[in-house]
Amino acid sequence: MHTDLRLQDHPALFACSQSGPVIPIWIYDEKADPCWKSGKPTKWWLSQSLHQLARSLSSMGSRLTVREGDTSDELIKLAEETNASQVCWNRPQSNRNRQIASTLKQALKAKKIRQHEYEGDEVFPDHLFILQDGSLRQTFTPFWKSC
Repeated sequence: MHTDLRLQDHPALFACSQSGPVIPIWIYDEKADPCWKSGKPTKWWLSQSLHQLARSLSSMGSRLTVREGDTSDELIKLAEETNASQVCWNRPQSNRNRQIASTLKQALKAKKIRQHEYEGDEVFPDHLFILQDGSLRQTFTPFWKSC
């Protein structure tokens, strides 16, 4: 549940919950998210947010799992420990986290664990803004027509 610490309108959480029990996990990965080590206000916000998420999950009969380490390694370990049949997440927004997701996909595939990536907190997906050559759209009309 990377930075998407919500239960409402959470595509990955909803989709996974439709196919069986869910093990929500948040991983403190300092390499992936250097912003979490930035200062006391950020750590306070994160702590409060994780406690509230844990309380919300508990009231629904679930439990938040919190781990520290490499995101891919920790997710693979948890999947193996629990005999998970699939791992779901919302599409990461940063390039760094997209790289992690790519590595994770390969590792899960090698372990024969299904993975699903869902559109999460984007209003519009990147492909509506980025042209085939990698450049950004320069005018509004083609974007609007592609919506």
